[in-house]
Amino acid sequence: MVRKSVVLLLVLVALYILSPFLVEVGMGAIFAVLFYPWMRRVELGWFPNSLAAGLFTLGVTVVLFIPIAIMTVSGVK
Repeated sequence: MVRKSVVLLLVLVALYILSPFLVEVGMGAIFAVLFYPWMRRVELGWFPNSLAAGLFTLGVTVVLFIPIAIMTVSGVK
């Protein structure tokens, strides 16, 4: 019983400390799940794993996140 209480207390403290970042962590998890099949395809291609990860991250940033950021800034102005 004491062990379960300590674990519960640690989980609650961690959630309290990390609460400002939970949305970002959740979105990161969602994007990781969404893009995993494409990442596997790139890894199984001609590139080594580290280079494939870098290229894929660069590609997703250029294709997805930069246009969203530009539209957000334009919308705020």
